[in-house]
Amino acid sequence: GFTLTLPIKPVPASRQRVTRWGTYYLKTYKSYKDAAHEAIPVCREDTLDCELGASVEFICYRPKRTKLVSPRGDIDNHPKAILDAVVGQSATKKVPCRLKHYIIDDEVISHVDARMRYALPGEEIGTIITIGKL
Repeated sequence: GFTLTLPIKPVPASRQRVTRWGTYYLKTYKSYKDAAHEAIPVCREDTLDCELGASVEFICYRPKRTKLVSPRGDIDNHPKAILDAVVGQSATKKVPCRLKHYIIDDEVISHVDARMRYALPGEEIGTIITIGKL
């Protein structure tokens, strides 16, 4: 398995917007997906293609004032973008795929443990993802 730390502000996956001219994703989501894809180092090992489990921790900015104990947003929308980036998919053709395939496809991940929390004082925001065999 492997562990990656990406120093990028976590963004939840958005739904495709549909118009009569086609479909598109929101710009914030596309920008995040491209930035995550660029931040992932080139994979130097064999691509994993067995049954896998993933642990993902999203570390978000802490607002100056909040009554919430965890960041706002649905946890189920966050892992999609990061798993697509690990597979090697960017959101736009502007970001070339440099064969960063750590896993063959995100369908081989049968277990996901996700956590979203505020950054501790002095801690950087970002995403920590660990993928390994079950």
